[in-house]
Amino acid sequence: MRTFLRAVLIALLVSLLAVVQADDQRLVAKSNGAEPIIHFTRLHYRVADVQEHQELSVYADGRVRVQTPSYMKMPGTYEYRLSAKAMQSVLGKLQAHGLMTFDQESARAQKVAEAEERSASFNERFHVSDLTETQITLNFASFGSAGAKGKSVQNRIVWSDLPADAMRYAKIEAIGNLAKAEQILLGLTDHSRRNATRVSGGQ
Repeated sequence: MRTFLRAVLIALLVSLLAVVQADDQRLVAKSNGAEPIIHFTRLHYRVADVQEHQELSVYADGRVRVQTPSYMKMPGTYEYRLSAKAMQSVLGKLQAHGLMTFDQESARAQKVAEAEERSASFNERFHVSDLTETQITLNFASFGSAGAKGKSVQNRIVWSDLPADAMRYAKIEAIGNLAKAEQILLGLTDHSRRNATRVSGGQ
C-alpha cells in the first residue's frame, strides 16, 4: 500500500513539475499601449492601384486585423481573434525563424558578398525587378518566456523580392528564415479560413 501511494505521489509531482516547466516556456508578449506588436505589409508593384496594399496587424491580446486590397479576392478590412494556443504557436514559429532578432544589415551584407563572389567567379548576372516589397514592423514592449525577464523588441524590416532572394541565396540562413516568417504572416492574412468579421470595405 505504501509503495502504491509513493508511486502515486511521485507521478503527481512529476505531472506538476511538467506543468510548471510548460508555463515557464510560455511566450509572453506585451504591447506598447494600443499599438500592434507586429505590423506586416506586402506591396505589389504591378497592380493598377499601388495605393492599396495587403496589410496585417497582430495585437498582444490575439486580435488580428487584415486589410485586403481591391485587386485581391474578398477585399476589405477584417478582424478575428487567435486563441491563446494559436497565438503561442504563431509567436513560437516566428521566434524559431529568428524574426525577433533579425539583423537586416548583416543579412544584406551577406547577400552582397555572395552576389559579388558569383559575379567575379562566373560572370553571373541576376536581376529581378522589384515585384514585391515586404515590410515588417516589430513593436514589443516586452517579449520572452514566462520564466524569464522579457526584452523590448523594436525593429523595422524592409526587403524587396524576398521569395526570389530566398531561392537565389539559399545558403544564407537569415534570408531563408525571413521568407519562412513571411509565409506565416501571409497565412494569417487568409481571413476566409477564420471566423473573421468584416469591419469595412468589400462588397
